[in-house]
Amino acid sequence: MNRETSERIAAHLGLSRAVFLRRYAYPFKGGHSLREKPNGDCIFFSEGKCDIYPVRPTQCRTYPFWPETVRSEAAWRETCAACPGIGQGRLYSREEIIAQVQESLDAER
Repeated sequence: MNRETSERIAAHLGLSRAVFLRRYAYPFKGGHSLREKPNGDCIFFSEGKCDIYPVRPTQCRTYPFWPETVRSEAAWRETCAACPGIGQGRLYSREEIIAQVQESLDAER
Protein backbone atom coordinates (compact mmCIF):
# COMPACT_ATOMS: atom_id res chain seq x y z
CA MET A 1 0.00 0.00 0.00
CA ASN A 2 1.24 3.46 -0.77
CA ARG A 3 1.63 6.45 1.55
CA GLU A 4 -1.76 7.95 0.64
CA THR A 5 -3.56 4.72 1.50
CA SER A 6 -1.74 4.26 4.79
CA GLU A 7 -2.49 7.87 5.76
CA ARG A 8 -6.17 7.41 4.90
CA ILE A 9 -6.47 4.22 6.98
CA ALA A 10 -4.51 5.75 9.89
CA ALA A 11 -6.82 8.79 9.94
CA HIS A 12 -9.86 6.52 9.84
CA LEU A 13 -8.52 4.68 12.90
CA GLY A 14 -7.57 7.91 14.68
CA LEU A 15 -3.86 7.04 14.63
CA SER A 16 -0.73 8.68 13.32
CA ARG A 17 0.65 7.04 10.21
CA ALA A 18 3.72 5.85 12.14
CA VAL A 19 1.64 4.15 14.84
CA PHE A 20 -0.68 2.60 12.24
CA LEU A 21 2.25 1.16 10.28
CA ARG A 22 3.94 -0.20 13.40
CA ARG A 23 0.76 -1.92 14.63
CA TYR A 24 -0.92 -3.07 11.45
CA ALA A 25 1.53 -3.23 8.55
CA TYR A 26 4.95 -4.43 7.44
CA PRO A 27 7.34 -3.19 4.74
CA PHE A 28 6.64 -4.70 1.32
CA LYS A 29 7.80 -3.82 -2.22
CA GLY A 30 8.71 -0.21 -1.49
CA GLY A 31 5.51 0.38 0.50
CA HIS A 32 3.65 -1.58 3.13
CA SER A 33 1.20 -4.44 3.36
CA LEU A 34 -1.43 -5.11 5.99
CA ARG A 35 -0.60 -7.80 8.51
CA GLU A 36 -2.50 -11.06 8.48
CA LYS A 37 -3.92 -13.12 11.30
CA PRO A 38 -2.39 -16.58 11.88
CA ASN A 39 -5.10 -18.12 9.64
CA GLY A 40 -4.18 -15.78 6.75
CA ASP A 41 -7.12 -13.39 7.10
CA CYS A 42 -6.47 -9.67 6.96
CA ILE A 43 -5.92 -8.08 10.38
CA PHE A 44 -9.01 -5.94 9.73
CA PHE A 45 -11.35 -8.80 8.79
CA SER A 46 -13.57 -9.77 11.71
CA GLU A 47 -17.01 -11.29 12.12
CA GLY A 48 -17.36 -11.67 8.36
CA LYS A 49 -16.71 -8.04 7.48
CA CYS A 50 -13.97 -5.51 6.87
CA ASP A 51 -13.43 -3.11 9.77
CA ILE A 52 -11.91 -0.46 7.47
CA TYR A 53 -14.24 -0.96 4.50
CA PRO A 54 -14.72 2.75 3.64
CA VAL A 55 -10.94 3.25 3.40
CA ARG A 56 -9.80 -0.22 2.31
CA PRO A 57 -6.71 -0.48 0.09
CA THR A 58 -6.91 -0.74 -3.71
CA GLN A 59 -6.13 -4.47 -3.55
CA CYS A 60 -9.29 -5.02 -1.52
CA ARG A 61 -11.42 -2.53 -3.45
CA THR A 62 -10.64 -4.09 -6.83
CA TYR A 63 -11.05 -7.76 -5.86
CA PRO A 64 -11.98 -10.02 -7.62
CA PHE A 65 -11.05 -8.10 -10.74
CA TRP A 66 -7.29 -8.58 -10.45
CA PRO A 67 -5.21 -9.20 -13.57
CA GLU A 68 -4.39 -12.75 -12.52
CA THR A 69 -8.04 -13.66 -11.86
CA VAL A 70 -9.44 -12.36 -15.15
CA ARG A 71 -6.54 -13.57 -17.29
CA SER A 72 -8.28 -16.81 -18.23
CA GLU A 73 -11.56 -18.63 -17.86
CA ALA A 74 -9.83 -21.24 -15.68
CA ALA A 75 -8.40 -18.59 -13.34
CA TRP A 76 -11.82 -16.94 -13.05
CA ARG A 77 -13.52 -20.28 -12.25
CA GLU A 78 -10.91 -20.98 -9.57
CA THR A 79 -11.48 -17.55 -8.01
CA CYS A 80 -15.26 -18.05 -8.08
CA ALA A 81 -14.89 -21.40 -6.33
CA ALA A 82 -12.79 -19.81 -3.57
CA CYS A 83 -14.97 -16.75 -2.92
CA PRO A 84 -18.60 -17.25 -1.91
CA GLY A 85 -19.40 -13.57 -2.54
CA ILE A 86 -18.74 -13.70 -6.28
CA GLY A 87 -22.02 -13.71 -8.16
CA GLN A 88 -23.95 -12.29 -5.19
CA GLY A 89 -23.85 -8.58 -5.98
CA ARG A 90 -24.60 -6.46 -8.98
CA LEU A 91 -23.36 -7.37 -12.42
CA TYR A 92 -20.33 -5.34 -13.54
CA SER A 93 -19.96 -4.25 -17.15
CA ARG A 94 -16.90 -5.16 -19.19
CA GLU A 95 -15.76 -1.53 -19.03
CA GLU A 96 -16.06 -1.45 -15.23
CA ILE A 97 -14.06 -4.66 -14.93
CA ILE A 98 -11.32 -3.31 -17.20
CA ALA A 99 -11.18 -0.12 -15.11
CA GLN A 100 -10.82 -2.20 -11.92
CA VAL A 101 -8.04 -4.29 -13.46
CA GLN A 102 -6.25 -1.12 -14.57
CA GLU A 103 -6.57 0.40 -11.10
CA SER A 104 -5.10 -2.78 -9.64
CA LEU A 105 -2.19 -2.66 -12.08
CA ASP A 106 -1.57 1.05 -11.40
CA ALA A 107 -1.46 0.42 -7.64
CA GLU A 108 1.31 -2.15 -8.10
CA ARG A 109 3.62 0.45 -9.67
